Amino acid sequence: MLTIAGKPIYSVVGFKGFRYCRSGPLSVSGWIVPSLVLRANNLNPLSDLLSVTDTESDEEVIKALLTYQCDVGATEVRAEVGIPGSNRIKVIETLPPVPNVTYSLSLKLDVATRALLLDTLRDYEDELAELIGADELIEADEDEYAELRQLVTDAKLDLVSMGE
Repeated sequence: MLTIAGKPIYSVVGFKGFRYCRSGPLSVSGWIVPSLVLRANNLNPLSDLLSVTDTESDEEVIKALLTYQCDVGATEVRAEVGIPGSNRIKVIETLPPVPNVTYSLSLKLDVATRALLLDTLRDYEDELAELIGADELIEADEDEYAELRQLVTDAKLDLVSMGE
């Protein structure tokens, strides 16, 4: 979660009343997780921000901050790298990592088939990562989602009731 140097914003709570830029409403790093962080800090992202502007990409969020079209925003980590003037971008909070591109194997597979698939997938990890546009592939377990679960709790959301 970011701002531009010179703005009197020192924490996420300080986002209240400022213009927010995001890459889009479905962006995990630009809106979904930042909305949870805002809620966890007792801010309503729909009413406590002055405005919310979609820019179409993380790079455009950075450019909107640099040209003062927005005061605050959120992007993927290090999205500002390589953009001229990005040394004026101030990181307010780094969000928990969220594995958002995944592939899963059914637990209904028999042990032999599951082992065969896992061995085959490991042989082609680089190609599979490139195919799905991931930086890397990691074998995840429940611990990978611990920070996200805590953030949902801190935001006082009941995901089970939301899904009903």
